[in-house]
Amino acid sequence: MTSPSLNYPTGWVLLDQKVASNSASINFTNVITSAYSQYCVIGYNIQPTTNGFYLCMRTSSNNGVSYDVGASDYTYAYRVQDNAAFALANILNNNLIDLGGVLSNAGLRPDDLILYFFNPSTAGFNKQFQYSQFGVRAGSWTNFWGGALRKSTAIVNAIQFFMNSGNLATGTFSLYGLEP
Repeated sequence: MTSPSLNYPTGWVLLDQKVASNSASINFTNVITSAYSQYCVIGYNIQPTTNGFYLCMRTSSNNGVSYDVGASDYTYAYRVQDNAAFALANILNNNLIDLGGVLSNAGLRPDDLILYFFNPSTAGFNKQFQYSQFGVRAGSWTNFWGGALRKSTAIVNAIQFFMNSGNLATGTFSLYGLEP
């Protein structure tokens, strides 16, 4: 009996890293290609300049020349849980992806983010994103788990992170590709 040949990924490769410092947005352009079929963004120490707004994401199919901002370009759903409550949200049509609710700049622990996406360079089907964001709000830990869909079947070759109002005061965003 012979063993089947399995091709396991060899590991995550850091493709780009951006650091926010009162930044309007963090953009990953010219690094999302067909070289990788799986990508991950890890965000660390994310804090807004203005209290009470949320981290968002958009995609591009032209390397960031413009981003998809149509009123029904995205659908997303998430579950939020803190030490007191549990809630669900389902947004069917929006011009952005909400990655985790209201962030604080009030001296609380900054947020962290993990976002996965797959086959962005393959046209013909909608692009899917999975994410988790963790932080502290009003003294209570809060965790978000979500999924999003870009409704266009065009490729994705750039992504943008931004606050829905104000800037990103701090945050390190690292983009990884999984080697085949």
